[in-house]
Order: sequence, then structure tokens, then C-alpha cells
Amino acid sequence: MKKSIVFLMFLIFGCSSEDGCFSKKGDAVTKIETLAGFHTIDIPMNVSVEIIPNNESKLEIHSFENRISALSFSVKDSVLIITNEVSCEMLKSYETAVLKIHTPTLKRINSHTQFNVYSNDTLRYPSLYLLTSVPNESGASTHFNLKLNSQKITVEDNQVGYFELKGKVNELDVKLYGGNGTVDAKQLRAKYVNIYHRSNQNIHLFPINKLEGIIASVGNVYLYNKPDTVSIERLYTGNVFYK
Repeated sequence: MKKSIVFLMFLIFGCSSEDGCFSKKGDAVTKIETLAGFHTIDIPMNVSVEIIPNNESKLEIHSFENRISALSFSVKDSVLIITNEVSCEMLKSYETAVLKIHTPTLKRINSHTQFNVYSNDTLRYPSLYLLTSVPNESGASTHFNLKLNSQKITVEDNQVGYFELKGKVNELDVKLYGGNGTVDAKQLRAKYVNIYHRSNQNIHLFPINKLEGIIASVGNVYLYNKPDTVSIERLYTGNVFYK
């Protein structure tokens, strides 16, 4: 009984601000901002993001009257930095906004959100680096769901990121440094693939010319095409299987 009273007092006094736990989220609102040019996006927790190829740089924020004020952004040294300062701890596991980011150029996405980063249109940026579960930083693991037509794609994860990639690419570089990261790229036709695989989960690939790299954990690599060359060093029980 005593614990219940203490918890209730925490809820009442710890979340009493305008953006607190008991405030209504309000009506849906949309805010559109024109941005200076950038090539890197830093995504905070608690948002979903759609990447939209466009000739102009702008940010659409789809949120609610009493949640949108927690979001802020700036462009510095060609990096679009978005922050989400949710005051109530209870809300930090909920999606507070959907962001639609329009840009003609993009080289890197650093994602801290536990929600989706996706594209409905095919992204034709020449080279794109996708990073989630950033080491030594607070944040979560992201589900990337992207349609691509690029020269080079690099994915990096250190916890439980999920990369669902479709389209075609000349070079795919996969870096799963630990945890339970997954790459589902069986619908991404990649001429050359290099992997470092220390995840407990699996990688699904469609390599065409060459697959090389290291398997250093129990996670397997499943191939949906037989490339001309396969050169994999196995340091643990994970293996290569053809589907």
C-alpha cells in the first residue's frame, strides 16, 4: 500500500508540467519549415521519420498541440539536428511525432529512435550511411525500411536495429558489431557485399558478384542468389546458407 501511494505521488508531482503525463495531447497539428541544405540527419527518440527525395530542403512535423513544442531543430555544419525534449518519463516510450524530411542530398542518418525510418519513394542518393544503436549514447534501435537505388549503402548497428532494404546497389557494407541486429536485404540486389557479423540474429542478402567478410557469432547469413565469389571467414558457429 505504501509503495502504491509513493508511486501515485510521483505521477502527480513528477509529471505536472504543460507537457506532462496528465495533459491532453490536443488536436493534430502540422508545421512545415524550410531548411538550409544538409547531408546528415540526427534523429531523436520517440519519432517516426519518412525520408522524401525533393529538390528543396524542408521539414514537416506532424504532431499534437501539446506535444509539438517539445520538438526543435537546427542545421549546423550540414547536419540537421532534431531534438525531442519530452518532460514526462511515461511518454518516452510513445511516438510523439511523425517527421517528413525532404532533401535533395543525403549522406548519413544517425538514428536514436525506437520507431521507423522509412521511404515510400526510391532514394537515389549516391552513398548513404545508416547508423542506429549509437555506442555510448542514449537512444534506441531503429527499424529502417528503405527503397534504394545507390552506389554504396553502409549499415551499422550495435544492439537490436532492423534494416529492411529493397532496390539495387553497387556496394553494400554491413557492420553488425553485437547484440541482435538484423539485416533483411534479400530484395536489395547488391553487386558487391562486405559483412562483419557479430549479431545473434541473421543477415539476408542478394549478392550478385561477390560476398566477403567475417561471421563472428551465432547469427547466420542467408543468400537468395549465388554470387560468383564467396569468401567468408567463420570465427564462431554462424554459417552461410543458400535459399
